[in-house]
Amino acid sequence: MTLRELLLCELFLLLIPMAAYPIREIFHIGKDRRKGQRSTALVCSAIGYLCGFLWSILTPCSWLVHILFLSYVISIAALLILNAVFKLRASGHACSTTAPVFLLTWKLHPLFIIPSVLLIAAVYRFSLKLSRHTLPQLLIGSAVSLLACGISLLTYGLG
Repeated sequence: MTLRELLLCELFLLLIPMAAYPIREIFHIGKDRRKGQRSTALVCSAIGYLCGFLWSILTPCSWLVHILFLSYVISIAALLILNAVFKLRASGHACSTTAPVFLLTWKLHPLFIIPSVLLIAAVYRFSLKLSRHTLPQLLIGSAVSLLACGISLLTYGLG
């Protein structure tokens, strides 16, 4: 992965989704603040992921970039269906961290398993502590992420 790819990944996967919180506050989206944040975050994440996915297929990118963005697009579609249609409230935070840390550990170095497990544990702990999600909702979010990553690996190969 090049520095250019890394910076564009940060734009599409971090900065655009994080813009949801100031956007919600500026435009007072939703009557309930937390619900407004969730809906705005979902929209901003979808926009960032779709733009990143389009960038990844329209320009020459590394294998890892293709895998990441296809995984994110599949994940956001699955979360939208699970949460909007089936009302499961699967965790987007668990979903957005599980497959990337798996890929990081697999492709870069096995020792990345240590910070990866700590990151996922922190996501789970704070989601449970703040009563944002139940354990099954967190596990569903992680499962969606790994399934999307598996589909992406089948699509692009094992690199």
